Amino acid sequence: MKSWKNETAPSSIVLIIMVTYWVRIIIDFKPLTPRICILRMRGKFFINYSIVNGHASTETSDNEEKDGFFDALERTYDISPRNYTKIVIGDFNAQVGKEAVNFHMTGKYSLHSLTNDNGSWLIQFAVLWNMIIQSKFYPYKDLQKCTWRSLDGVTFSQIDHLLIERRHKSNLRDVSSYQGASTDSNHCLVIACLRA
Repeated sequence: MKSWKNETAPSSIVLIIMVTYWVRIIIDFKPLTPRICILRMRGKFFINYSIVNGHASTETSDNEEKDGFFDALERTYDISPRNYTKIVIGDFNAQVGKEAVNFHMTGKYSLHSLTNDNGSWLIQFAVLWNMIIQSKFYPYKDLQKCTWRSLDGVTFSQIDHLLIERRHKSNLRDVSSYQGASTDSNHCLVIACLRA
């Protein structure tokens, strides 16, 4: 396994871990803030990927802090090469609900009925960049949608998401969470299957 993290900021939150075999396809890795980093990878058939990883403030944070995070996320997304397939992943602390008005960008298979404040911020970001929240488009059981569980094991939530540009949604075959990984975290691994 190979890992990268933001060494310049001691309170770094974002981290990318990859199997060593895949390191050969890495073009670039840049930690931009303690909460945002970008990874660029080579794909097959002239398809390169720009993966932006973020860790948003909690739901109880003030709007100024949330605005600062999503502004930084927008700037990071905007500096990615236009000809790359852009994917945004991370812990957004966003519960995206099943409101019918958002189905065209969120899908209808959410774990939650209602959208929280961070979910609204994430939906606004998706609308701005013509993206879809792909993790909501697959009809899995609730356990496979869960990306976070409380330490007491009673409360479950879907707060980690994967977004992709609408025009590249066919490059993403599947998104689900994996409960069985030993990660020493109350978050589950979110696994995506990309068309290479």
